[in-house]
Amino acid sequence: MCNYMENFSSLFLKDKAKFIFGTEVLNVDRATQGGWSVEVKDLESNVNRTLSFSRIILASGVSSLIDSTSSRPSKADQLF
Repeated sequence: MCNYMENFSSLFLKDKAKFIFGTEVLNVDRATQGGWSVEVKDLESNVNRTLSFSRIILASGVSSLIDSTSSRPSKADQLF
């Protein structure tokens, strides 16, 4: 997934978006002046920090639940 996002970003979002990999999102809140405040933990250094963004994208990974080898509905299909 990391390679896909890096390629997509370089082709379509150059200088428009920033991706930070190797992090765990701890908290997301609306900022008081608008936008979003996102608390993350760097998984390599184990350091927490808070970042500010005007927009965020929530990618839940629910599509990874799809079982392409079965004709039965997947767990993801049952969620909707």
